[in-house]
Amino acid sequence: MEKTLVVNLTPEAKPMVHPHGDPLQLNLFEQVFEAEFNNLETDFSLYLDKQNAIQWWHRIAAKQGYFLQGWRRDRVFPDFIACVQRSHTGPQRLCIFETKGQHLEGNSDTTYKQELIKTLETAYRNATQHGTMDITAPNNKTMSFRLLFEDSWRETVNETIADVY
Repeated sequence: MEKTLVVNLTPEAKPMVHPHGDPLQLNLFEQVFEAEFNNLETDFSLYLDKQNAIQWWHRIAAKQGYFLQGWRRDRVFPDFIACVQRSHTGPQRLCIFETKGQHLEGNSDTTYKQELIKTLETAYRNATQHGTMDITAPNNKTMSFRLLFEDSWRETVNETIADVY
Protein backbone atom coordinates (compact mmCIF):
# COMPACT_ATOMS: atom_id res chain seq x y z
CA MET A 1 0.00 0.00 0.00
CA GLU A 2 1.03 3.57 -0.55
CA LYS A 3 2.44 5.29 2.53
CA THR A 4 0.67 8.54 1.67
CA LEU A 5 -2.45 9.38 -0.29
CA VAL A 6 -2.74 12.91 -1.64
CA VAL A 7 -6.30 14.14 -2.15
CA ASN A 8 -6.81 17.54 -3.75
CA LEU A 9 -9.98 19.11 -2.41
CA THR A 10 -11.82 22.31 -2.97
CA PRO A 11 -13.01 24.23 0.11
CA GLU A 12 -16.56 23.10 -0.76
CA ALA A 13 -15.69 19.37 -0.76
CA LYS A 14 -18.22 17.36 1.23
CA PRO A 15 -17.36 14.16 3.06
CA MET A 16 -19.53 11.22 2.03
CA VAL A 17 -22.06 10.24 4.68
CA HIS A 18 -24.98 7.83 4.87
CA PRO A 19 -28.38 9.23 3.84
CA HIS A 20 -29.31 9.66 7.53
CA GLY A 21 -26.15 11.74 8.10
CA ASP A 22 -23.98 9.20 9.91
CA PRO A 23 -20.32 9.11 8.84
CA LEU A 24 -18.92 6.11 7.02
CA GLN A 25 -17.44 3.57 9.42
CA LEU A 26 -15.59 0.94 7.43
CA ASN A 27 -13.61 2.88 4.85
CA LEU A 28 -9.91 2.16 5.28
CA PHE A 29 -8.87 5.79 5.53
CA GLU A 30 -10.46 8.57 7.57
CA GLN A 31 -12.69 10.28 5.03
CA VAL A 32 -13.84 9.93 1.47
CA PHE A 33 -15.46 12.75 -0.43
CA GLU A 34 -18.59 12.79 -2.58
CA ALA A 35 -16.83 14.32 -5.60
CA GLU A 36 -14.54 11.28 -5.90
CA PHE A 37 -17.47 8.92 -6.64
CA ASN A 38 -20.03 8.51 -9.40
CA ASN A 39 -23.59 7.45 -8.47
CA LEU A 40 -22.91 3.71 -8.81
CA GLU A 41 -19.72 3.95 -6.73
CA THR A 42 -21.54 5.99 -4.09
CA ASP A 43 -24.34 3.42 -3.81
CA PHE A 44 -21.79 0.59 -3.70
CA SER A 45 -19.70 2.31 -0.99
CA LEU A 46 -22.70 3.01 1.20
CA TYR A 47 -23.84 -0.60 0.82
CA LEU A 48 -20.40 -2.02 1.71
CA ASP A 49 -20.20 0.26 4.70
CA LYS A 50 -23.36 -1.34 6.20
CA GLN A 51 -22.36 -4.99 5.75
CA ASN A 52 -21.41 -6.87 8.92
CA ALA A 53 -19.01 -9.16 7.06
CA ILE A 54 -16.98 -6.26 5.69
CA GLN A 55 -14.03 -5.42 7.93
CA TRP A 56 -12.89 -2.49 5.76
CA TRP A 57 -13.14 -1.18 2.21
CA HIS A 58 -11.18 1.29 0.11
CA ARG A 59 -12.00 3.17 -3.08
CA ILE A 60 -8.91 2.85 -5.23
CA ALA A 61 -8.17 6.17 -6.87
CA ALA A 62 -7.86 5.72 -10.63
CA LYS A 63 -4.32 5.23 -11.89
CA GLN A 64 -2.62 5.70 -8.52
CA GLY A 65 -0.48 2.62 -8.18
CA TYR A 66 -2.89 -0.32 -7.79
CA PHE A 67 -3.73 -2.20 -10.95
CA LEU A 68 -4.31 -5.56 -12.58
CA GLN A 69 -2.15 -6.45 -15.55
CA GLY A 70 -3.60 -8.72 -18.19
CA TRP A 71 -2.53 -9.72 -21.65
CA ARG A 72 -3.23 -6.29 -23.13
CA ARG A 73 -0.81 -3.41 -22.79
CA ASP A 74 -3.16 -1.19 -20.77
CA ARG A 75 -3.50 -1.80 -17.06
CA VAL A 76 -6.87 -2.32 -15.40
CA PHE A 77 -7.49 -0.10 -12.38
CA PRO A 78 -10.24 -1.72 -10.26
CA ASP A 79 -12.54 0.55 -8.30
CA PHE A 80 -12.56 -1.03 -4.84
CA ILE A 81 -10.82 -3.45 -2.54
CA ALA A 82 -12.58 -4.85 0.53
CA CYS A 83 -11.71 -7.23 3.33
CA VAL A 84 -14.44 -9.76 4.08
CA GLN A 85 -14.48 -11.71 7.35
CA ARG A 86 -17.71 -13.27 8.56
CA SER A 87 -16.49 -13.67 12.13
CA HIS A 88 -13.68 -11.93 13.98
CA THR A 89 -11.84 -15.22 14.42
CA GLY A 90 -12.51 -16.61 10.95
CA PRO A 91 -10.40 -16.36 7.82
CA GLN A 92 -10.34 -13.20 5.76
CA ARG A 93 -10.79 -12.68 2.04
CA LEU A 94 -9.68 -9.71 -0.01
CA CYS A 95 -12.16 -8.80 -2.73
CA ILE A 96 -11.28 -6.73 -5.76
CA PHE A 97 -14.34 -5.03 -7.27
CA GLU A 98 -14.70 -3.30 -10.62
CA THR A 99 -18.03 -1.51 -11.07
CA LYS A 100 -19.60 -0.87 -14.48
CA GLY A 101 -22.68 0.98 -15.58
CA GLN A 102 -25.20 -1.17 -17.43
CA HIS A 103 -24.64 0.81 -20.63
CA LEU A 104 -21.06 -0.56 -20.77
CA GLU A 105 -22.06 -4.23 -20.73
CA GLY A 106 -20.89 -6.00 -23.86
CA ASN A 107 -18.41 -3.41 -25.11
CA SER A 108 -14.87 -4.61 -25.87
CA ASP A 109 -13.27 -2.99 -22.80
CA THR A 110 -15.83 -4.51 -20.43
CA THR A 111 -15.57 -7.92 -22.11
CA TYR A 112 -11.78 -7.82 -21.72
CA LYS A 113 -12.10 -6.91 -18.03
CA GLN A 114 -14.60 -9.76 -17.49
CA GLU A 115 -12.17 -12.23 -19.10
CA LEU A 116 -9.24 -10.87 -17.10
CA ILE A 117 -11.13 -11.05 -13.80
CA LYS A 118 -12.28 -14.61 -14.54
CA THR A 119 -8.71 -15.61 -15.46
CA LEU A 120 -7.28 -14.06 -12.28
CA GLU A 121 -9.91 -15.73 -10.09
CA THR A 122 -9.21 -19.13 -11.68
CA ALA A 123 -5.43 -18.69 -11.44
CA TYR A 124 -5.60 -17.63 -7.82
CA ARG A 125 -7.85 -20.53 -6.82
CA ASN A 126 -5.49 -22.96 -8.56
CA ALA A 127 -2.31 -21.46 -7.06
CA THR A 128 0.06 -23.50 -4.96
CA GLN A 129 2.63 -22.43 -2.39
CA HIS A 130 5.79 -21.07 -4.05
CA GLY A 131 8.27 -18.61 -2.64
CA THR A 132 6.55 -16.12 -0.37
CA MET A 133 3.01 -16.68 -1.59
CA ASP A 134 1.13 -18.45 1.17
CA ILE A 135 -2.20 -20.02 0.24
CA THR A 136 -3.66 -21.28 3.51
CA ALA A 137 -7.42 -20.89 3.17
CA PRO A 138 -9.59 -23.83 2.15
CA ASN A 139 -9.97 -24.01 -1.63
CA ASN A 140 -7.56 -21.07 -2.02
CA LYS A 141 -10.42 -18.64 -1.38
CA THR A 142 -8.36 -15.84 0.14
CA MET A 143 -9.02 -13.49 -2.80
CA SER A 144 -11.92 -12.80 -5.09
CA PHE A 145 -12.13 -10.72 -8.24
CA ARG A 146 -15.56 -9.45 -9.30
CA LEU A 147 -16.92 -7.29 -12.10
CA LEU A 148 -20.14 -5.70 -10.88
CA PHE A 149 -22.86 -4.36 -13.18
CA GLU A 150 -25.21 -1.61 -12.14
CA ASP A 151 -28.34 -3.79 -12.27
CA SER A 152 -26.99 -6.80 -10.35
CA TRP A 153 -24.08 -5.72 -8.13
CA ARG A 154 -25.94 -6.26 -4.83
CA GLU A 155 -26.61 -9.93 -5.64
CA THR A 156 -22.99 -10.49 -6.68
CA VAL A 157 -21.64 -8.84 -3.52
CA ASN A 158 -24.03 -10.83 -1.32
CA GLU A 159 -22.96 -14.08 -3.02
CA THR A 160 -19.29 -13.15 -2.59
CA ILE A 161 -19.76 -12.41 1.10
CA ALA A 162 -21.79 -15.60 1.63
CA ASP A 163 -19.08 -17.62 -0.11
CA VAL A 164 -16.46 -16.75 2.50
CA TYR A 165 -15.69 -20.25 3.77
